[in-house]
Amino acid sequence: MDLSRKKLWALLTGACATVSLAVGLGGCAVTSGPSGSALRDHAQAYLDAVASGDASRALELSDEIDGESLRGQPVSDVLLTDAVLGGATERISDVQIQSVRVNNAIQGEQGSSATDGSVSVTFVLDSETRRGSLGYRYVDGRWSLREGLIGYLALPCYPSSGVPLQIDGANVDLSGVTTTPGTQPGCEARSLALFNAVYHVRAVPGPTVEIVGSLPLEKKIVLAGVFPAASFEVPIRPGR
Repeated sequence: MDLSRKKLWALLTGACATVSLAVGLGGCAVTSGPSGSALRDHAQAYLDAVASGDASRALELSDEIDGESLRGQPVSDVLLTDAVLGGATERISDVQIQSVRVNNAIQGEQGSSATDGSVSVTFVLDSETRRGSLGYRYVDGRWSLREGLIGYLALPCYPSSGVPLQIDGANVDLSGVTTTPGTQPGCEARSLALFNAVYHVRAVPGPTVEIVGSLPLEKKIVLAGVFPAASFEVPIRPGR
């Protein structure tokens, strides 16, 4: 680098430091672009939100849900709320970021430009240490979380009416959830997105349906790791 360029770089970096100190900024346009440190900070904020039960904040930090689709799977976001996540039987804890990768390479000290990134994490849930991975894409000058800690609960056969669904004791309104034909007559199938956590799911039958078979009407489900899924089926037939 020649002398004139050195002087220009000194002026730019000096101005950056001055502005950063004045307004409390952690970065500068001189060093703009995707970085492993920014990726780590974003992942930590997202993980803290999920662990604390702050679903609203976690969703603000995520672009994982696209309309009613999660990684190509049709789902409803009706359960992605503060009430459901905050009231879960157990949420993730002892969260640790294990590695930050940019362009499929471990982030080095100097940083590197990339369009993709991933963050490997571990956490404790249901007395076990679990592994997860957050998938990112660098879009419009920011890291966009495309694959987070969201899975789904499948209801392959659930009554269209007369049987309220409860998640950890709270009734869930399924009236606006998109349905497909169920596995048996008189029921419908639904898929409900949920954050990684432990939940207790319960069906509360009313007088308009009759429960048949021996399947339990309540179930503990553990959603942990990369795109986890659980199923809860209620054997029913229309009541007389």
